Order: sequence, then structure tokens, then C-alpha cells
Amino acid sequence: MEHPLIGVIVYFSMFAGFCFFINHLDKEDKEKKRIHRQQMKDSHRDYLSSEKWRQRKVIYFNKFRRLCIVCNSSFDIDLHHKNYQRLYAELDQDLVPLCRTHHDAFHRTGRRVKDTDIWIIEEQKNAMIKWKAQQVGKP
Repeated sequence: MEHPLIGVIVYFSMFAGFCFFINHLDKEDKEKKRIHRQQMKDSHRDYLSSEKWRQRKVIYFNKFRRLCIVCNSSFDIDLHHKNYQRLYAELDQDLVPLCRTHHDAFHRTGRRVKDTDIWIIEEQKNAMIKWKAQQVGKP
């Protein structure tokens, strides 16, 4: 007669092997994702230094003002990708002008500029303009 713990030991050793296998797959998957991200970064960096990107920026700024959407600065303006879904074939709505300071801030915090961000920024700017206009007549 077989010892009752034999089945349990076999089960747990199989489970441990399965966990090791899953962990190994997880590590492989993470490494593949890391390599893919690095390739995307390299590709994106190459694109941003390409003639095609320079031409795309000219087209954008011929249609829209070259002003930071956050602070209205016209100094040192970058064209920021709101998303990378159509990288190399961006639509105007995929791009947003930001001064270097605000562009760096978005990247530093790891945030993407969303349409809701733009709406909030516009509302804040409009409120500030109204407030400044009210202050003009006050001593």
C-alpha cells in the first residue's frame, strides 16, 4: 500500500515545477517586452531626428500656432506625441505643442497628454485671463 503523503508530495513537486516553468516564462516575457520597448525607443529616437519628422513639424506649425498649450510660451517649443498609435503617420490631433519645460515635466512624471488635460489647461488659462482682466481696473 502506498503512503498517503506520496500523492501530496508528487502533487507539490509537480506544482513547484509548474511554478518554476511559469516564472521562467514570465522572465522570458519580461525580457522580450524590455527588448521591444528598447527597440521602440531607438526607432522613435531615430524618427525624431529624421527629415520626415522635421517636415511633419513644419506642416503642423503652418496650421497651428507655435505656442505651449500650458503656458502660452513661444520659446523652445516641442511637438509632443499624445500617443504613439500612429507613430510615423501622426494626425494633427495626435500632437500637441509644449515648451521644453512642460514637455520635460510630462515625460518626467511619465504622463501622457490627454484631451482632458488640454481641456483643463484651456479652462485654467481662460480663468486666468478673466481674473487678470478684472484686476486691471482695480487699484
